[in-house]
Amino acid sequence: MPVTQQQIDKAVEIAKEYGATKVLLFGSALEDPENANDLDIGVLGIPDDKFFQFGGVLENIIIKNVDVVPLNNKSLFIEYIKKHGKYIYES
Repeated sequence: MPVTQQQIDKAVEIAKEYGATKVLLFGSALEDPENANDLDIGVLGIPDDKFFQFGGVLENIIIKNVDVVPLNNKSLFIEYIKKHGKYIYES
């Protein structure tokens, strides 16, 4: 089942409700949404104590596997997705 633009828009809406200042789309949902089996997003601005709640709410509402990555961590993976992903929301 593809990842739809409506699902991506809903993910951004929910991220904003949780305080996200940036949302980055990466992975199969960006590269090949018609064949994507999950939604991969990076977020900045969501407080640590709300992060896992956000991921659970997102997965329940979108009804799709969701991988959420905090962009405030430093790692080669974070640098890679920042370079190859696409910011879909910035406040």
